[in-house]
Amino acid sequence: YDSGVVNLGTPKCDWLLDNALIAAIANDRVNGKLSLRAQIDARIEIQQAGEYNVVEFAAAIYGNDAEGIQIKIEYTTDSGTTWTTAEKVVTVYGRQLETYRFYLPEGIKRIAFVIEGTGRRVNIDDIKLMK
Repeated sequence: YDSGVVNLGTPKCDWLLDNALIAAIANDRVNGKLSLRAQIDARIEIQQAGEYNVVEFAAAIYGNDAEGIQIKIEYTTDSGTTWTTAEKVVTVYGRQLETYRFYLPEGIKRIAFVIEGTGRRVNIDDIKLMK
């Protein structure tokens, strides 16, 4: 759960994982071979600027951890100087991957997932950033 930048996705891009990792052990919820596992106070942030108006992802509670993980989306229009939290907040209760979608204002350059709540860990998979 260290902090570092990884290059992944299609197309490949750099993501900062802070208090998160990529794994696929028995308790991880994955669609394919791997998924992100994030703890409370994690931040998962795309490093390359783009144009994003929709963020879609699947999420599930890790293993038998407590429910109630909150996933917030932060976004920036100035490539990271100023961040705004989207109005919608997802609270994850399920232990099977469920898809969530955020619609964002025009002009978004980068996004970040911020993990909060009363649970402990959550899996995030199938992240899609769309214009």
